[in-house]
Amino acid sequence: MTKEDTLAAADRPWFELHVRLLARPAYQFSLMLTQNPAIAEDVLQDALTQLWASPGTPSEEAEFRRYLYRAIASRATDYHRRQALSRRLRFWQPAPADPMAEIDRRAGDEEMGRLLRRMSPRERQVAYLYYFEDQSPDDVGRSLGIKPATVRVLLHRVIAKLRRLAPALKIEEQSS
Repeated sequence: MTKEDTLAAADRPWFELHVRLLARPAYQFSLMLTQNPAIAEDVLQDALTQLWASPGTPSEEAEFRRYLYRAIASRATDYHRRQALSRRLRFWQPAPADPMAEIDRRAGDEEMGRLLRRMSPRERQVAYLYYFEDQSPDDVGRSLGIKPATVRVLLHRVIAKLRRLAPALKIEEQSS
């Protein structure tokens, strides 16, 4: 990045406004994906740094949100890949602390938290954006860089898994 690019990037007053508006929901999305508050904060900061440095960052709020969520999802996926690699290398044993216990305590629904932890990261991403942030399948697809039809298939699979894992819970699909 040249000096001119850096100066041009500094001329974006809308960026701070979008960050202030989206910081909390973006952090919650990051936390849901990483399941660790410290890592979630790092992932969010990395994503925001990428958006700040990129000259192609959209200035319209909805597009900025999609761009930000896609960057967060990408960084969270990278984090999980690195974790999987480190588990295979066995240089050290992972800490036994359970960061999801705090999330379960705060959310108040330990059973649903336990069920969501059994989902794949992609399924958790889609379920979080659709059910917790009330985004449409089209918005979820744009945020994660997948087709809306794929989002609907993943939502259907999430519901089927939840029904299979906890038949006592009343789990119903929302029609969109």
